[in-house]
Amino acid sequence: MVNRIEVGFKEGIRDALGEKTRGSIVENFGLPVRDIRTVDVYTIEGDLSAAQLKAIAAGPLSDPVLQVFSIKGGLARDFDWVVEVGFRP
Repeated sequence: MVNRIEVGFKEGIRDALGEKTRGSIVENFGLPVRDIRTVDVYTIEGDLSAAQLKAIAAGPLSDPVLQVFSIKGGLARDFDWVVEVGFRP
């Protein structure tokens, strides 16, 4: 079974990668981008229980002080566009 874990910054926490990406889009394409938030997505294959997935997400994949995680997805909200970039397995 394939499982998806999303990790993003809590509200009010600075997203430096999002700011850098926003600056690049404005500079290179001249598009009026107001805000970009990044979300890291981890795809984990295996027959894991909900408790095991939560332990993985809360442990090595996220920082509980700065970040939130979601096991079933859904961290991206209130947006006009979503771009997902994936790497080849």
